[in-house]
Amino acid sequence: VREAFPELMHLLASLQDVQGNILVPAIAKWATPISEEERQELRQITFPTPDWACIDADAGRVWSQEDALCKVWHRPSLSIHGVEGAWAEAGMRSVIPGAPTAKLSVRLAPGMEP
Repeated sequence: VREAFPELMHLLASLQDVQGNILVPAIAKWATPISEEERQELRQITFPTPDWACIDADAGRVWSQEDALCKVWHRPSLSIHGVEGAWAEAGMRSVIPGAPTAKLSVRLAPGMEP
C-alpha cells in the first residue's frame, strides 16, 4: 500500500520538466507556437529589466528578454500554490495523512480555451 502524500508529491513533480515546460498532454497540445511576427513584436519592446528577472535559477539558464516575454505572454503556465494534508504543528505525529490536496492554477495562452 502506498502512502498518499508521497504519491501526490510524485504526481506534482511530473507535471513540468526542469525548464518549466508543461508535461500534461491536454494542456501542452493546445498551446500554439509563437509566430515570427509575434517574436518580432517582442524584440521591439523596450523596458528596463532587473538583472534577476530573466534568470531561471532552477534550470541554470539565463533568459533573453524576448524568451522571457514569450514564456509569460504566449505560453501556458502551471503553478503549484500549496499542499495540505501533512502534520505542520510541533511535535511527533504517528498518523499517515490519508487525503492530501494540492492547490494548482493553469494560465491559458492566447488561442487556448478552457
